[in-house]
Amino acid sequence: AKYLEVMFANIENGTLRIAKEEDELRSDLAESDGSATCIYDYKIDMARVDAKAIAEDVEALIADFKKIAERGGIDIPAKGAKIILGESLFKVWEKYVRRAASKSEEDIIAEYAARIGGKVCAANVVNRAQRLVRAFELGAPECVVLNEERCFAEAFALNICADEVKTGGYYVGHRR
Repeated sequence: AKYLEVMFANIENGTLRIAKEEDELRSDLAESDGSATCIYDYKIDMARVDAKAIAEDVEALIADFKKIAERGGIDIPAKGAKIILGESLFKVWEKYVRRAASKSEEDIIAEYAARIGGKVCAANVVNRAQRLVRAFELGAPECVVLNEERCFAEAFALNICADEVKTGGYYVGHRR
């Protein structure tokens, strides 16, 4: 919740800039634009920014993700998922956790956008939900779980509030 409050407090003129240090294995917040490998500028619809409501939704989903992990997580077979999870958790699993049926990256992104809603971060929401469920399944250290929760909260909030994202294809600071 605190991360979302800070994130939304940094919106200027309808734009949220998030500087990250990214490589093939990780994506962390950068200390500044100068230390970032990529900068994302999100166009935010301020009418959809409700940090408290979004934080409540995120907390409820994280609690559901823990329950899903306890019952088999990402690898629950689709045919038996409703029986294993029950109606309520099945809906969460179906929307956020179930693996894509498609094989190509383009089709996977389209499938996730259809599930979540065709916003700019739909595929990232599903990816982060899957990573968080897997972290719970594996009994990951608290610092890992907290980071995955933050990443999920960011993606979830941006999927609700952002209309577009621009990276400009540029990288600053450290180059790949």
